[in-house]
Amino acid sequence: DEPGARAGFAALQGTAAAVRRRFGALGVTASTEGGEVLGLARRGEARYRSTGLSVDRASGPVRASVGLSRLQEEETMLGGRLGPALGGGAGATSWFTDAAAAAELGAGWSLGASWRSGRTTPGASPLLGGGALRSTAFSFDLSRAGLFAAGDRLGLRVAQPLRVGGGGLNFRLPTSYDYATGGVGYGDRLLNLTPSGRELVGELGYSAQGVAGGWFDANLFARRQPGHVAAADADYGAAVRFTLGL
Repeated sequence: DEPGARAGFAALQGTAAAVRRRFGALGVTASTEGGEVLGLARRGEARYRSTGLSVDRASGPVRASVGLSRLQEEETMLGGRLGPALGGGAGATSWFTDAAAAAELGAGWSLGASWRSGRTTPGASPLLGGGALRSTAFSFDLSRAGLFAAGDRLGLRVAQPLRVGGGGLNFRLPTSYDYATGGVGYGDRLLNLTPSGRELVGELGYSAQGVAGGWFDANLFARRQPGHVAAADADYGAAVRFTLGL
């Protein structure tokens, strides 16, 4: 998926709608999506809603698009949940800007790239004194059609899933105590949530028409530092699929 096509976390999509309209050479798309964040113990409570607007244009062999979207999470922050001791459950609001471009290079070659940049702010909480998280995601694609047979395609993708790259959360914590009056002084302390690693995903895929009118797909993939955890072991995998239309 493109970096701008997903919220950056595993989710169960509930409702979605999109409307597209052309204005001359420009295409404008408005979309909305709602659902539930997966991977949390309390299902049905961590809901999200994403709305977006994008503009695209094609000129000869080049296609480009830019977009702006807003992600509202009821109880989570980029799919994760802070514990009650840290003022969790207040949700978060994220704004994302997206850009993508693709070009047909000739002789069956095509090249594409996409980028997402986000800013996330936490919901109101007695312990949270503000702060913001900056995040990015990107992907690069190179493919060749008609490599071994008519209609086949070989593609290579390198991507980084959404990753917090800066900023943090300000927690309002006790910083002093007056023994004479019993008064407690509070101050903001910044918690840096930038992960220790950077996940990079490489995928090589091939698709072609198979026997009996079916379609054959094969994929190889590797993930470096999964979950953006520097100490995590690399992941490797492969998949083969044959689809037969009836």
